[in-house]
Amino acid sequence: RRGIPSVGIDINPLACLAGEVKTTLYNIDRLRLQHKRIKDLFHNNTFELKLAEFPEEAFLEKWFFQDNIADLKKLKSILIYLQDDIESDFFVLAFLAVIRRLSKAYDGEVRPHINKNKRMKDPFACFEKKVNEMILSIEELANDYPDTIPSQTYNCDTRTNYISKLPSKHFWLVVSHPPYLNCFDYLAVFKLELEWSLGFKNLWVDNDLETIKKLELRSWPAKGNLIQSYYNGLKDAYTTTFDLQRVGDKLAVVIGDCTINGILEPVHLRLIDILTDIGYKVLEVNYRTTNYTTGKYAYKNRADYHGGEKRDAIIICEKQ
Repeated sequence: RRGIPSVGIDINPLACLAGEVKTTLYNIDRLRLQHKRIKDLFHNNTFELKLAEFPEEAFLEKWFFQDNIADLKKLKSILIYLQDDIESDFFVLAFLAVIRRLSKAYDGEVRPHINKNKRMKDPFACFEKKVNEMILSIEELANDYPDTIPSQTYNCDTRTNYISKLPSKHFWLVVSHPPYLNCFDYLAVFKLELEWSLGFKNLWVDNDLETIKKLELRSWPAKGNLIQSYYNGLKDAYTTTFDLQRVGDKLAVVIGDCTINGILEPVHLRLIDILTDIGYKVLEVNYRTTNYTTGKYAYKNRADYHGGEKRDAIIICEKQ
């Protein structure tokens, strides 16, 4: 909104897709025209399922209502059929954004679990509602900042040296939110969406799901060499940002402590030591509290920052 050039980096292609779509000023008329085209194809009984990669039947039977599976497959086939259009990413994101809602899983949880009381919803109605919400957001964004948004998104592993992939710019601020130790495995959060995302070529340009699974450093349960690997990953990530920045540039990191077998692991303090060793100077440490709703059960013993020794911190550093 302020016109500040930026790049976004994430190892999860779904995050990259969301970042790319939400920072693109689409032509609203073209979006509405494409929306109508998708709707017409969906309600056209002669449209045949195109060559698309669908989740395995056992997965579908477990997580989705039988009466909805055919509609989901048809909708994905239409999006595959239209994926060479410039607006395709917009509609792919809308499709993936309603997958959890259309599944048998609880809507508000972090990781999906079966909700035996979940009511079946109409797939196209949910998709259409999401599309309209997203179009409204794009209209509001265009009104606030009508020219262009100088933002780019890259699918990278921040534990590797990705500098050569980035445009040549002055990165005076890095905002980073690494995975939390002993919290939960992050890919599991998106397993429903990831299974339905396979085959969308713009989403899976440089990676595939099996590679992403192998790259993920498991966040829970923390045991054996995982803890040291976690800190090694943080060191690798912030060594790269240090090399990317100039003297005086700022780094902000959101990170939280955890307990392992009932013993406090002061992650934010250990990270401060790592950042200092790399060459950053810590300017501020801001502590925050967190609030959980439906998914709170998952954090009962691992991430409750409402009092006690565990802290959730926003660390502000400067390159020396």
